[in-house]
Amino acid sequence: MDKKIPVHSRDISIHIFSIDDGTLLAEGSLRDNRKLPSYSTAGGRYIDPGDIHHIVVRLYVSVPDNVIARAEADMVAVPGGGICLEIKDSIKNLVGISVRQGFAKKVLDIMGGVKGCLHMTNLVIAMGSAIVQGQYLRAEKNSPDTDMPEVDTSVLKNSCWLWRENGPHIEKLKS
Repeated sequence: MDKKIPVHSRDISIHIFSIDDGTLLAEGSLRDNRKLPSYSTAGGRYIDPGDIHHIVVRLYVSVPDNVIARAEADMVAVPGGGICLEIKDSIKNLVGISVRQGFAKKVLDIMGGVKGCLHMTNLVIAMGSAIVQGQYLRAEKNSPDTDMPEVDTSVLKNSCWLWRENGPHIEKLKS
């Protein structure tokens, strides 16, 4: 077997917090770390190993409707000097959108390509499913009925193979 030499790592971390009866906080972090010296196309120079991207996003989501009420971002480390910082506030354009089916497409429409930062966009898309899980677990914790908490299960329908329309899990919810 060939020897593996680490050259790059990307860590994405997402934490969901219940703030109050009507708000979840989704806090996500994306960190790209170069393991070798490399040439920075954005900076036009060679750079030492270390963090090339470190982006933190906070989405405050109203529940149970799953709408983004507030959005913030910190660009702790970015290449290209301060140029990337100019797009940091594009995250605020997510306020008012719902975290349901089609969320990733909406995020791409709002902040994809030259309208935003690719890394921040990837992080926000990853945060979407974690927000849905957080809402479900929050409802489960607050439900007096241990069999089925009050939660909008429509967000699950056709989200994956397990929750496909007419599949066993959706059929179980219908009965």
